[in-house]
Amino acid sequence: DPTGHVLGNDAASSWAATAGAGDVLSGIAGALLAAGRSPLVAGASAARVHARAAQLASGGAPIGASTLLAALRPAIREFTTRPARTRAGTAPSAR
Repeated sequence: DPTGHVLGNDAASSWAATAGAGDVLSGIAGALLAAGRSPLVAGASAARVHARAAQLASGGAPIGASTLLAALRPAIREFTTRPARTRAGTAPSAR
């Protein structure tokens, strides 16, 4: 972003590089923007969830957009049920 913040995605999956997959990605990002997330967070979160859904759905083969869509709910669930992480990669202490 313009302030110099950079976010990475360690869940890359080439199996999502198929027709319609970009539409799924832009839909996720658009939904996050509409929910009030910043462009940086919306883009990074969309990329991460999209890649994770592709990993869950692929089974080692290319997937279509409908298969990717079906895997979104489990991918999102993984992120919403995990404890938050700090910059150091450890769970924050309970207060």
